[in-house]
Amino acid sequence: MEKQQRVLVVSFPAQGHISPLLKLSIQIAAHGIKVTFVTTEVEDGAFMEPLPEEQSSITLISIPHCVEEDVRNDALKTVETIESIRRVIPVYLEDLIAKINQSDDEEKISCVIADTSVGGALEVAKKMGLEAVAIWPAGAPCLALAAHIPQLLQHEIINNDGIVMKYKPIMLSEEVPACTWGSSDIG
Repeated sequence: MEKQQRVLVVSFPAQGHISPLLKLSIQIAAHGIKVTFVTTEVEDGAFMEPLPEEQSSITLISIPHCVEEDVRNDALKTVETIESIRRVIPVYLEDLIAKINQSDDEEKISCVIADTSVGGALEVAKKMGLEAVAIWPAGAPCLALAAHIPQLLQHEIINNDGIVMKYKPIMLSEEVPACTWGSSDIG
């Protein structure tokens, strides 16, 4: 019997991350590849509803919440939430991959496709000898801005805590309008 390929897709638990990665998973499955889609529990559970029968080659797995409810429901504690997710998910993924690969000789996970917001997933793939693919579900200007953080720090536009120090327009390219952060925009 021919072995069927299986990939593990790991998403950050927010709609703007889950939706594009689920769409990608559907496209991958359309090519006959099994997909195991993993994210942490979502508040309303809307994204972890069973998929239609035609998507039966996609398995949804929800990791129990990695943070306490008071932190999870406090928008000001976003950093704590992200840090908690980044601590818990790698341990969970390593265990999940090992269990799947030990229990199913025909459908071993050979590749991890991970949202860049979920720290540690790509390192787990590398450690386990799997192919790893990083996905940035946000827009290209966000990636460009994130990639230029060292320059923003060097030119003292932001400080080490990410707080804007100089209220000057930031222009990523001629095609993208400049954005200016003023004190009222920050908080």
